[in-house]
Amino acid sequence: MITLRKHQQDILAKATGKNYGLFLGCGAGKTLAGLALYVENKKLKPNLKMLVVVSPKELISSAWATDCEKIGLTNYKNLKDIKEGQALPDIILANYEYVRVGKNLANIKHMIKSSGCAWQLVLDESSKIKNHKTANYKAIKALSPLCVYRYVMSGTPAPNSEAEYWTQINIINENVFGTNFYKFRREFFEFTKEYKGRIYKADPEMLRIPSIARGYMQQGYKWTLDPNKKDIFFAKMKPYVVQIDTRDIIDLPSESHLERYFSLSPEESKVYKEMKKDMVATIGETEVMTDSVMGKLLKMRQVSSGFVYDNSDPNNKKCYDFGRSKLACLLDLLEDIGNNQVVIWATFRQECEMICKELDRLGKTYTTLNAGTGDKAKAIKDFAENKVQYVIANPQTAAHGITWTNCQYEIFYSMDYSWERYHQALARIMRLGQTKPCFYYYLLAKGTKDKDILEVIKKKGSLNDIAREFLK
Repeated sequence: MITLRKHQQDILAKATGKNYGLFLGCGAGKTLAGLALYVENKKLKPNLKMLVVVSPKELISSAWATDCEKIGLTNYKNLKDIKEGQALPDIILANYEYVRVGKNLANIKHMIKSSGCAWQLVLDESSKIKNHKTANYKAIKALSPLCVYRYVMSGTPAPNSEAEYWTQINIINENVFGTNFYKFRREFFEFTKEYKGRIYKADPEMLRIPSIARGYMQQGYKWTLDPNKKDIFFAKMKPYVVQIDTRDIIDLPSESHLERYFSLSPEESKVYKEMKKDMVATIGETEVMTDSVMGKLLKMRQVSSGFVYDNSDPNNKKCYDFGRSKLACLLDLLEDIGNNQVVIWATFRQECEMICKELDRLGKTYTTLNAGTGDKAKAIKDFAENKVQYVIANPQTAAHGITWTNCQYEIFYSMDYSWERYHQALARIMRLGQTKPCFYYYLLAKGTKDKDILEVIKKKGSLNDIAREFLK
């Protein structure tokens, strides 16, 4: 039995039996809504037997498989694990990178055509196909006509420009914006640049000349939605999408704790296994070692973040970077959360530096709050007054005496061993004055002890408890 909240029941009422866009904020239960639509559509169309879900790789097990189990839809399987000649499950889970490979796309198309039944397609984090030139979009576009029901789901469907709606709407209904992206863009968008408070528009006819178009781009021009056509643009989409901001959902619990899993790269996995087994790991031509269980546990936490400190330097200034898997997971999550403020808890200085470098690259505003922060009071105030979008904080520095009720989101990029600091960190946003539901995210590496450590800390465990869990 699927138990739905009011906003999810409203979604079913609107989207059952239709092709639809579910643009739901982070934590609003997109996965459960997608599964519930499959159940309801089967009642409408008895020939509907199969559901194929395409999502980011890290969400297959942590979100879709987990929710399938929770609600009793247990006949599911990862597409890459289905062998030729095997009976097909009711629900097929796949990731974008796998589906876009030619032979895999041909395989799933053959499955659909030869199954003798109707299929439903769900695209999770559909912003993955926001660019019409990418292999992701082209693969999904080839697959979608074979499915009788199609749903696109994202918390941030168009993170850069409203033009990014085109691919996703095109999957559910080609008649809304037409089949030609460039014609669509010419109809609703202008090529503009803002300079000293004034908007400059490029001549549409001149843009047909490639060299001139490149010149405009070099001057900072970009495609923006024509303000005179904004109402028409969204009115055309409205019958085919539901858009819900998480902050507007009144029946959510006061706080939600959500786990995001990611896979270590081959190099990260090699270092992790070596350190776990032998207390020593080889990185390039260098050996990094430790001589205690506690030291090994510390190194494991570092490795899952893609780096490790060299014990030969007591000041931890000698560091080896060799992975970005957790960082990539963080960036995907920040895109999903969208234009909201976020507290990012990072235990190690190197993690903070890695995150700051990426936020600089993306042009995001942020502050830090750790031992190296010069003016801590200013950093706290800047975030509280919404002058910056992100704060990268260390629990030892920022877990006490701070009120950030302006914020709803916290991400535990890494954690230290203190139950007290953990609960104090939670309370930075969930405290008197908070009027919105709060969301806490934990980035956990698959195949490591991250999950076990988190559970021990949540249960008010001690450092010795964590060490015992680690040694199991």
